[in-house]
Amino acid sequence: YAPVIRFETIRAAIYFAVQRDWEVLQYDVKTAFLYGELEELIYMEQSPGFQVDGPGFICRLLKSLYGLKQAPNIWNKTLHAKLLAMGFERTESDYGLYMLKEENEVKLLLTVYVDDLLLMGPRDLCAKVAASLQETFELTTMGNVKYLLGVEILINRPRREIVYCQRQYVHEVLKRFHMENCNGCATPEAVSESTAVVPATSDYLPYRKLVGALQYLVGASRPDIAHATRHLGKYLACYDHTHYAQAKRVLRYLKATSDFGLLMNVTTGDEVRVAAYSDADYANDPVDRRSVSGYVTTLDGNVVSYASRKQEINALSTCEAEYIAMSEATKDLLWLSGLCKELEWKHSVPLLLGDNQGAIALTAKPGKHSKSKHIDNKRQMVRRNVELKLLITQHVGTEDVVADIMTKALGAVKFARFRRAMQVLPVLSEDSGATTSTTASEAAASSTMDEAAASRD
Repeated sequence: YAPVIRFETIRAAIYFAVQRDWEVLQYDVKTAFLYGELEELIYMEQSPGFQVDGPGFICRLLKSLYGLKQAPNIWNKTLHAKLLAMGFERTESDYGLYMLKEENEVKLLLTVYVDDLLLMGPRDLCAKVAASLQETFELTTMGNVKYLLGVEILINRPRREIVYCQRQYVHEVLKRFHMENCNGCATPEAVSESTAVVPATSDYLPYRKLVGALQYLVGASRPDIAHATRHLGKYLACYDHTHYAQAKRVLRYLKATSDFGLLMNVTTGDEVRVAAYSDADYANDPVDRRSVSGYVTTLDGNVVSYASRKQEINALSTCEAEYIAMSEATKDLLWLSGLCKELEWKHSVPLLLGDNQGAIALTAKPGKHSKSKHIDNKRQMVRRNVELKLLITQHVGTEDVVADIMTKALGAVKFARFRRAMQVLPVLSEDSGATTSTTASEAAASSTMDEAAASRD
């Protein structure tokens, strides 16, 4: 095992860098797995052309080699040791993120995804760090980041915008599943469509491959298909042509929105606002009646992380389902708040927004009554964090809870409004001067999260 940086950390780190007008430079380590020294005894057959005459001679490996199960871990340890020697600290919030501090101020960030590195900081300091890394590893300098891990990253400094887009990846997926000429549709899933559980799997259908491709899109840049993809993932063990047809509907939606990307508008305030929306769809699964939690976590109204998850237990009321969803969102808020603290990034007290008055009351009022006394103690973490003033909870109207898009299939109008609120918008070419195409009405909808988060001030 070797840790790699998560996409939500990449989004937060690049936001941190652009806010400070830092460079975001990309590097690749050539033959990274060959640098580390082995700790175990491993032998191999002699390579063709390098045989030494003898009765069955073999070679003992002294250094790591591609194909070894230990190779990623050995490489990560080798890079980690080098970075520590250079004065970097590894963050506890994400082991793929390193920071260089001076007098309790972060001067440079470095992200690690196997052999792909991002250096973020003043250009002269980035060059100095890169030169130090070059003393040990052979680096390929790729300049300003434009394409990382299959994600197009557009940084428009005059407009202070960052966009994450996967146009090329979407086209590749459509072609792989023979859907490049399909008709598009307005939503990734139908509101009234039901999914049956089948006793056996139709192995001839590439259902698992398709769901896996969609999951990568969800994590990297497309929160708008998170719920549809989670729903499809329930049937990976047993599926048939009906499930595959539902998965292809997501492809039809992606065909219509292939040029959409996730926009972040970088602000210049004294502190960043950390907030999250949580929501739940109560007992709507006819098979197990477990509810679905959803949350969207933001920095200054910009989406950083999100999730759509089936709850582990059966909630006995809408209030309980919403409270469980709030506990999931709280964990993500505490992670983001912790990351800000590690980066010495001044931020507001995290704000948790929901539309259920009963669940909000449970977070603010001590004691239990007959309808809530059974709720698992670990769910009470929300209340404890509110009591410690590490978290603020606030009620907002149902129409403003963007996390609703993470919990259920929505009609086209409501879906489009929440998609705009998350700032998933059409991406223009770099030559156009603007990064995204946003009409006045779209801009108004996109500010929904910012306004709600600021309403407490």
